[in-house]
Amino acid sequence: KFVLPVGTNQTQYYKILVRVWLEGEDTTCNNTTFMDLTDKWSVDMKWDLVATATADSGDAAKVANITQANTAAKTALLTSDTVDTSAANTKTISGTAYYPITGKTLGDKQLYATDATLTTSSKVYTISADGLYPTNVTNQVTIS
Repeated sequence: KFVLPVGTNQTQYYKILVRVWLEGEDTTCNNTTFMDLTDKWSVDMKWDLVATATADSGDAAKVANITQANTAAKTALLTSDTVDTSAANTKTISGTAYYPITGKTLGDKQLYATDATLTTSSKVYTISADGLYPTNVTNQVTIS
C-alpha cells in the first residue's frame, strides 16, 4: 500500500512501474519455461481510489469522503499551538508517530502532526477512527 500526495483541486500524474515476482522455489520456474509462457498468460490489476482519512467501511464510502474532507473550512494553527506527545494519545502508524494538536480540528477530524513542535513547514494529518490511515491535510491548514 502506498499513498500519493495530491492536494485539493489538483491533478497529479505519476508513472508507476509494477514488477511481478514469480516464486523461484519451483524447479519448473526457470528462464526457458518463463520465455515459453510469456505469450500464454496475463496479469489483471485493479486500482482503487480510496480516501484514507475515513472510518467508513467500503471503498465507495471512502471515495465519497474525499470530497467531504475537502469541503471543511481551512484551519489556522500557530507555531505556539501545543502538540500532545504523551504516549497515551500518540498514534503510531507504519513506524511513524502522529501527535494530536491540542484542541485543533479540521471539520470534525482531530489534527495530528509528526513534529513534537509545530513550525511553519510542519505537515498536518487527520487519522481515520480505526487508526490505520493518516491523510496529509497540510493544504487545508495555515501555520503561522
